[in-house]
Amino acid sequence: MKKHIYVDGLNVRTMVEDLGYLILKNVSRTGIPIDEICDAVERSNHLKKKARIVEGYQNEGLSRTRQNYC
Repeated sequence: MKKHIYVDGLNVRTMVEDLGYLILKNVSRTGIPIDEICDAVERSNHLKKKARIVEGYQNEGLSRTRQNYC
C-alpha cells in the first residue's frame, strides 16, 4: 500500500488513518454488545443458507417443468 497519497497537496492517507483512529477510539469507549451482534450475524447467515436451499429446490422444479413442456 502506498505510504503517501496526495490530493491538492494534502496527504490524504494520513488524514484517513488519523480519522479512523479517532473513530475507533470513540467506538471503543461505548459499550457495544459484541455477543449480540455475533449472534445476529450467525442467525442471518443461517437464514440465508436456508433461503438458498429453498430457492435451489424451487429452481430445480421450475427447470424440470420447463423441460417437460418443451
